[in-house]
This record gives sequence, C-alpha cells and structure tokens, in this order.
Amino acid sequence: DALVAEGLYVTDAPPAVLERLEEHAVRSPERVSPSGVRRLLRSSHCVAEGNRRLRARVLTLLHYCLSDIIDDDPASAAALEGVPLAPMTDGTAAIFQPGGVGAQPLYVCSAEETPLLAGAADLCVDRAADPLLTARLETLAGTGALNLKRVDDDALATLMPRILPPSWRQVGGAGSGR
Repeated sequence: DALVAEGLYVTDAPPAVLERLEEHAVRSPERVSPSGVRRLLRSSHCVAEGNRRLRARVLTLLHYCLSDIIDDDPASAAALEGVPLAPMTDGTAAIFQPGGVGAQPLYVCSAEETPLLAGAADLCVDRAADPLLTARLETLAGTGALNLKRVDDDALATLMPRILPPSWRQVGGAGSGR
C-alpha cells in the first residue's frame, strides 16, 4: 500500500506472467526496487510531501529503502542521501543528508537520552517508532556517511539551549555577572 500511495504500481503475479506483461503489454517497464523508490522519494514533489506522510507509511517505505543497504558500509549508507524518511520524535520525517560539516545532525538517542532531549524532538530519531529501524539507524550513525549522529558531548553543548528548562537559562549568557 505504501508503494502504491507513492504512485508506484505493484503487480502481484507469478514471475512468468509478469515477464509476459513486460514483453507484450508494457514498453520499458520500471521494476520497483529499493534504489528506484529512493530515487522517486528524492524528487521535489516527494520531498515536499515528506511531512504529510502517515507515520506507518514512512516506516514501511524506510524498511523497504533499507532492504538493500549494508548498515556498516559507508558507501552503501550513502545511497540514503536525500531520502525524506528519517522518523523524528516530533512526528515529522527528516531528510537523510551526507555526513560532515554543515549537515543538520539527526540524533539517534539512547532510551535514557530520549526523555532528556524532548525539547529537541525535531532533531531526534523516534526510538519508539520501530526497534529494528532504531537498531539499523544506530549502526548507520556509526558510519559517519549520513547526518545521523549519536549524542555526545558536542551534541549536548549544541542542544543545551533547547533542552534546559526556561527558568535555568541565563538571559545574559555565561559571565554576564547576573
């Protein structure tokens, strides 16, 4: 259903029947594949639709798009670049981008870190969405190929203004003498 909702027509028939359809009825058919779905999802109309997809559809599409990815291989992980299926804690779906300087990090938090980072839900992958996906995204974060990151001291320093209670934030900043 998720693939059909994206405009991909999936035929369920024995291989011999599909081969005959391709041979006689459909010119240059495009077979549905994880790579083809990633390519479709990178298109501008699909990226714009990203946050309007139902969560179940995002997760189904992400499972399919990951089906040919080798999690601990940076070159394989890079195939996800531009795909708008990162399930975030705030309910949106973010875009996987190349890792490195300048990429907006998407944090794959531990179970303990998740409630502490509630103020940055738009930057945290939703652990509750699917345990298998979470485990795979944790491994992908380790490759450095994408903007998926584990929470570390640099991440905490960056996220601190968003996660501290308002009453703890200093108006004038550190060292202002207040």
